[in-house]
Amino acid sequence: MTPAEHARFIEKQEFEAEAKAIRQRALAYAKQRRKQERDRIKAITSEKPSEPKPVLRIGRQAKPFTHNGETRTTADWAKHLGISESTIRRRIKDHGFAAAIDMGGPKIIRRPADV
Repeated sequence: MTPAEHARFIEKQEFEAEAKAIRQRALAYAKQRRKQERDRIKAITSEKPSEPKPVLRIGRQAKPFTHNGETRTTADWAKHLGISESTIRRRIKDHGFAAAIDMGGPKIIRRPADV
């Protein structure tokens, strides 16, 4: 065996030894991480459920309006009067609450018939 071949043979053996050591370290690390993950999942699933957290409500609470001793939300007033919510909101915006309620139910506008 020539000195160059001998050097290549030694390098090949060293490379195989290093690769084997690297592979063993990688497998040991993977095994350690799997164990940590199993322990983490076990801790999560074995916990007893605590008191439920309060639910955050997004949006606003409906504002009640009182007229002649009756208190209702705009949706309830609209249903009571037989009109849509958008109609009652528009009336409140344009005329105020009391006037909007006093206007009553739906207004039917009839166009004159073409004669």
